[in-house]
Amino acid sequence: MRRYSDRVEAGRELAARLGHLAGQDCVVLGAPRGGVVVAAPIAEALDAPLDVVLVRKLPLPFARETAFGVLTEQGEAILDQSLVAYAQLDPETVERTKDEVMEVLRRQRETYRAVRPAERLAGRSVLLVDDGLATGYTMLGAVRWAQGQRPTRVLLAAPVASDTAELLLKPNVDEFVCPIVDPGFLGVSAYYDNFEQVDDETVTELLQTHR
Repeated sequence: MRRYSDRVEAGRELAARLGHLAGQDCVVLGAPRGGVVVAAPIAEALDAPLDVVLVRKLPLPFARETAFGVLTEQGEAILDQSLVAYAQLDPETVERTKDEVMEVLRRQRETYRAVRPAERLAGRSVLLVDDGLATGYTMLGAVRWAQGQRPTRVLLAAPVASDTAELLLKPNVDEFVCPIVDPGFLGVSAYYDNFEQVDDETVTELLQTHR
């Protein structure tokens, strides 16, 4: 099975596949936290500003790595209704999870916007980046949010994805770039030799560096 040494190497490979964006009015948005580390080499290669897209998955209470939907920083929830039904999540559990995730989004917004005001997206190409796509629902929320900002187009790049995530996302963006799409997807961390946790300090340093 093919693997990346770390997120930086993954970002450099994506950058090599995105060279056609160089010289365009493009902004690169990484999904905190790991997606920002992947996005940084892309922004550098394209000489484009780096920013964050603030969306977070809504995790199942009994399986925190599995998302039953996604929440944007504006509070818009996009739910996988089939999974909500399968997991027998009642409305109270869904609302409680949304409240918990919204609080995390508020803290992230305060932390990141203190060092990096939000980039204007209207009239520009927007490239969304994450370190991997399992269900794809988190990035679907990011795509819908970005499309609402009136960009010229929205592109999505990730080092690895499940085939179901590709099926969900590819029709919703102008360009989908992903070197590894695995029908036998094992989880994002399985495709990296080094997949250590990324902290907020690392994200803020990258945002300050890649302006």
